[in-house]
This record gives sequence, structure tokens and C-alpha cells, in this order.
Amino acid sequence: MQEPNRVFTDEVGREFHYMFFDNGCSRVAVHFSAFFGDWGDSPKFRATFGGYFHRMKMLSSDTSRDWLFVCDAYGADKNGTYYIGKHSDRFVDRAIDAILDEVGVGSKYAPENTVMIGSSMGATAALRYGIQRNSRGIIAISPHIDLDISAKFQGRERHVDWVLDGGDTQSADNFPTTREIRHLVTNAIETEGVLPHLFLQSCRDDAGVHFEQVLPLVRSWKRVGSVFLDERRWGGHTSEYATRAVLLDVISRLEAGDAPTIRKYKWSREFRPYGLSQGAALRMKSLVGLLVRKIRR
Repeated sequence: MQEPNRVFTDEVGREFHYMFFDNGCSRVAVHFSAFFGDWGDSPKFRATFGGYFHRMKMLSSDTSRDWLFVCDAYGADKNGTYYIGKHSDRFVDRAIDAILDEVGVGSKYAPENTVMIGSSMGATAALRYGIQRNSRGIIAISPHIDLDISAKFQGRERHVDWVLDGGDTQSADNFPTTREIRHLVTNAIETEGVLPHLFLQSCRDDAGVHFEQVLPLVRSWKRVGSVFLDERRWGGHTSEYATRAVLLDVISRLEAGDAPTIRKYKWSREFRPYGLSQGAALRMKSLVGLLVRKIRR
């Protein structure tokens, strides 16, 4: 295997690092990193590739497909622009498109052999490029879909403001940028009549995301595409439930055109999160106990 670390340099010298694991397969999974959390907001992470590659350690050891990991290290605090760049200069978007082309997404890897994956901001990118490139499938975990809503309810005002170059994050005038995903879905419905298979994982208590963004997307997507919603009751804005076992199973099923087994993801031990918080574990135990009592009745 070639050294996975690669660099794309744009027309003005900006560098975009990415990791490509070439296993000699005809299928590829593209993973878009999310914002840094508090854990990653430190010099040692910022000095490495100008960002970090979310889930690379978790997924890159799988050799049943090739893997591309990208990150967005620009924007406010150099912590992401939703893979856009600036409102008037989509330089990150252009760079990611160039990286996808460079790796062979759409040529070496046919659209039906491509799956796009991401969480939060990374899910915004997975949705955008998955729709634009007519990928086989898209996996979106706790996705930010409408950036104006994420700015208001998810604490991303500064990051969306940077993308808009000081524009009003709540203005309808900026919807072409802040609600781009919604526009792409509408356009696909009205013109092409087809959308990729979509797997969504989201928590009902994720304020500003689940009810405000995820459920409206599900309703729209269902008009012409298949949607599989793994809805969790608790967890907030988390990817805790998106374990390696869940993601690899979903990818394989989307590639094959099969429905993900959502019930198993929720209850089967092999798909269970390893690091459930004590509160989450207690809630799960309480819920299981309630179900057992109902069955015994």
C-alpha cells in the first residue's frame, strides 16, 4: 500500500491534506471529518495535517474497500467551513472536488461503488457530495443540514458567520449557502427524480438538529429516494452510537442495495457502543427492564 498521507495544493498555495488507503478495490468510502471537539482543540492536533481525520483509526483497517479521509481545516479557529470556504469564494468546496477527482471518485470508482460518510459538519459534506456525484449511498450521523439553524441552536454562529463573510446567518438572502442541502434535494426531486440511499442516525434530544433538520429532510428524501432513520431517544449531538460495527454493516448494505438492520443496531451486543456513559447505560438498562416487564405481563 502507498503512503496514505497526501496533499492537494490549490491555485493560491493553500494546502489540503487527506489520507487515502488504496486496498486495490473497486469500491471506495469517503469520510468527511467533523468540527474539532474540545478534546482536539490543542496545538498537537492542529500541527498534524492542519486538522484531524475523524474515524480514520476506527475504519481504515477494513480492507474490503478503499478509504478516503478528508478534513476542513479552514474557517473560524481553523475549525471548518462546512467544506465550503467563503460565501463568495468556495475554495474548500473546489479543493474537495479536486481531491475526489484525483483519487478517482466518479472514474476509477463508479458512482454505484461510492459511499459518502460524515457526522455533524462532516455529514453536511457527505450529503452535498453524495447528491452531486450520485453516490450509491450516504451515511449522515447527527447531521447539520440547514446552517442557519445550526448557527442558532448548535453554537456555530461564528463558524457560519465566517463562511458568509460577515453576512447575517439568519437571513433568507443567504439560504443558497446556508440551506444548500435542502436546495440540492429539491432540485434532485424536481429534475432527476433520484437520490442516493440515505442512512441517518440522530437523537431526539439533539436540540436544533433532530426535529428541526433531520425529520424535514427525511420527509423530502422519501419522495424519490430510500431513507433509513436510526432514531435514538437520548444522546444529544453525538456519534456514540455510530460504532465501527454499525458503520461497516451500513456501508455493506447500502453498497448491496439492502436495508440496514436498524433494530439490531439498537439492541444487538455486537453493535453496542463500547463507551456508553453511565447515564446512557442506566437509561438503556431502565428501558430494557421496562420492556421485559411488559413482555412478562
